[in-house]
Amino acid sequence: MRNLVLGLALFLTGYLMMAIGFEPIQPLNMQHPALMMITLISDFYSCLTIASAILVYGLYRKRREALLPLLGLLLAALLTHVIKVYVDRPRPFSGSMSFPSGHSSSASSTYLPLIRGKLSSSAYIIFIISVGASRVLVGAHYVSDVVAGIGLGIFASSFMKIVYEKLSS
Repeated sequence: MRNLVLGLALFLTGYLMMAIGFEPIQPLNMQHPALMMITLISDFYSCLTIASAILVYGLYRKRREALLPLLGLLLAALLTHVIKVYVDRPRPFSGSMSFPSGHSSSASSTYLPLIRGKLSSSAYIIFIISVGASRVLVGAHYVSDVVAGIGLGIFASSFMKIVYEKLSS
């Protein structure tokens, strides 16, 4: 439940940042290979591949909770698309929709269920911040888009975990 509230709070923070025009860091237009690699491994299709692999492995091991990364990703993708169409904010360096960041919501929703301890928690935080930073540095998003995307992903993943636990009990 705590992560659900955290995700909602982050999303609302990003939305308010966008609404008042507060962008502490302006997007750059860097096309560094490392940034492009982070972008590549955090897009919807990469996360879908990872979540599907986790599901197949989980079914093999008879662990139904392996469905959570996929469910969280699908909910995050749906919410992200609906909000992007509603808000219709242009990207910094192109005309397509920017708010919230789909890469940030996909990555945060897919990898959150994999946290098992302090080490994986730290790795998750570092990875999600790297995804968000890469999206700003390559000029695809504003900081508020990334904050909202991370929050939306955490919210979607946490919501699906609560639903899963209710249905499992």
